[in-house]
Amino acid sequence: MTTTTLCTTPSARMMAALSEIYGDWLKAEGLPGMSADELMAEEVTPLQFKWLGHFCDAWDAVCEIEQLEYRAAKAG
Repeated sequence: MTTTTLCTTPSARMMAALSEIYGDWLKAEGLPGMSADELMAEEVTPLQFKWLGHFCDAWDAVCEIEQLEYRAAKAG
């Protein structure tokens, strides 16, 4: 069972999926396990830097969705 099956909200499932993708990518690239924004400050290739930037954009978008879900649930 993957982590994505344990999450209940759409944003939680998306975050779990992104986390899994990120972990797989780090392993494939031979990079250390650190946050994407921290890794962008390290010495990475231009292609890795671009990938990390897109990943951060996707993560930020899911965080916005999570906030919307929270507000909708709170409003009832």
